Amino acid sequence: MNMPIGQFYEIDADMKVPYTVCGGLQDNGEWCVPSAVRDRNGISMADGWNIGGGDGFHVKFDPTDWNQVYAESQDGSMGRVDLTTLQRQSIKPAGAYRWNWDTPILVSSVDPHVIYTGANVLFRSADRGTTWTAISPDLTAQADPATMKIMGVVTPPTALSKDDGTSPFGSLTTISESTFDPQVIYTGAQDGTVQVTRDGGKNWTNLTSRFPALPPYTYVSCVLASKHAAGRVYATFDGHYGDDYKPYVYVSDDFGQRWRPLTSGLPETSINRLREHPGNPHVLVLAHERGVHVSADDGQTWLALSLVTNLPPVPVDDVLIHARDNALILGTHGRSIWILDDIGPIELLTLDSLKRDAALAPIAPARELVMHAPQAWFGQGNFFAPNPDFGAGINYYLRAQAPAMAAIEITDSSGKVVRHLQGAAAKGLNRVLWDLRADVPPAAADASAGGRGGRGGGLPQGSLVTPGKFQVSIKIPGIDRELKGDVLVERDPITATRR
Repeated sequence: MNMPIGQFYEIDADMKVPYTVCGGLQDNGEWCVPSAVRDRNGISMADGWNIGGGDGFHVKFDPTDWNQVYAESQDGSMGRVDLTTLQRQSIKPAGAYRWNWDTPILVSSVDPHVIYTGANVLFRSADRGTTWTAISPDLTAQADPATMKIMGVVTPPTALSKDDGTSPFGSLTTISESTFDPQVIYTGAQDGTVQVTRDGGKNWTNLTSRFPALPPYTYVSCVLASKHAAGRVYATFDGHYGDDYKPYVYVSDDFGQRWRPLTSGLPETSINRLREHPGNPHVLVLAHERGVHVSADDGQTWLALSLVTNLPPVPVDDVLIHARDNALILGTHGRSIWILDDIGPIELLTLDSLKRDAALAPIAPARELVMHAPQAWFGQGNFFAPNPDFGAGINYYLRAQAPAMAAIEITDSSGKVVRHLQGAAAKGLNRVLWDLRADVPPAAADASAGGRGGRGGGLPQGSLVTPGKFQVSIKIPGIDRELKGDVLVERDPITATRR
């Protein structure tokens, strides 16, 4: 109750404000939790709610209705769940197929009515899972597990508890659809098989033999069609099932015909997931058994996220980047759901930025939130996660120490300066948080100096700015070029303090 040690396999997030994260937990069903609450104490266990049972795995939001999700437990037991009523309709395709313990589900980015799932064949539904059509032959190696060695020997038929607790061998583990052309679909399987169709499933090409230095039957942990280039696709593999802990990460720019590795600087560990930044084609995030590595140069070099954050070396099974809030969201085994609220500073680590004297990171949208401050502090002994910073995070990079503080001006759409701030000028990354308030008028500041028996009435607080688009300008002593960026300030739509 007082430790964040949950074990999440798969996660997804909606576009509500604040957004909700849902995911599947080891032997504990599927759960949802808000990314922020209005309570000053932070996000508590009381803010989470359960939406399904079993060994929880995928939860996918319907992009046109955030109250509808697809939730899945072991062996493809999936359902469509209404988060308002918690009504659930089973939508697992019928028939005798080989399903993985962690069965993949994909919602089409082109048509939200279309969803995919996979056993040893790929299924497509055009009506949100009510009916299904198999659009492929068997996409696995169709190997006989009874002939395969485990720990150096073939398991005899007389073995006690033979295959107890295991799923049928040879099933799909990952599915990806191209955002450029929904006819292009990639699949990966438990037995190392990677296949692609470029005509919606009529014809398939087996790509398995085209990965350099990849041992046979290596578990495919992720295949990802790029959002930034039509022919680009990534693939990762997990070899620990065969006592192989080398990192296997590949990219192709010709629909999987030729692959090259992206492993320079990665630790010896199993790879679980790769994600692209939705807006920056150079930024990649890699989840593995010892944490997360990030790259800002297309995977040529990698940086451990633990070097710049408080992420411990825990297994990370899933990762996503929130397209609107630019937050990095992780599903971990040992730290539950872990969120870096602003990945903007990571984007500054490109070689182009590091060559400059100074660079400003993209500024995520900011919202004016009114916090609830109860007199009592409830929940002693329970875990509370801190809320994200409520305001605009201004992150900038300096190649060298500046001789004095940075001067920051924030102007509204008419060009009027509404706030002056000062920021650090240290070598490396610097951060300033604008609380979305305007400067205090001089008369109000002077009036606050007296009163209350000459002891002062405390510093006055400027009023909140009117929501809209603002420009941030940063002047750094010794650097001629002024840093400029935009920030959108939005009004908070939340009316309730608790779910």
